[in-house]
Amino acid sequence: MKRFYKQFAILGVLVVPVITFAQTLKTAVGKVVVVSQTVTPLLFSAALAWFIWSVIEFIRNSDNPEERKKGKNRMIWGIIALFVMVAYLGLTSVFTNSLFGTSPFLPQLCSPSNNNC
Repeated sequence: MKRFYKQFAILGVLVVPVITFAQTLKTAVGKVVVVSQTVTPLLFSAALAWFIWSVIEFIRNSDNPEERKKGKNRMIWGIIALFVMVAYLGLTSVFTNSLFGTSPFLPQLCSPSNNNC
């Protein structure tokens, strides 16, 4: 439990300057969205890679019940991570659309044919 409080305190120390120096709610949300735009695609990629690797490990160790259980737990945590990130995008899009009237951010990979990157 002490570890949770320590992590919460560290998070608070990192977030307070952003909120303190923000002139309006829109600039504070804008700063969070900029960070979110760079981190979200990386987190989605990592969670999907974790899930796929867990499936491979589950199949590879199908003869060992203990390793199969570990693979099953990893797959469940990968699915939970993907669900949390999709829920985050859903909540962000609802708040962005209802509060600011702008289209929400959806993570996209840059490609040479995409001129928006």
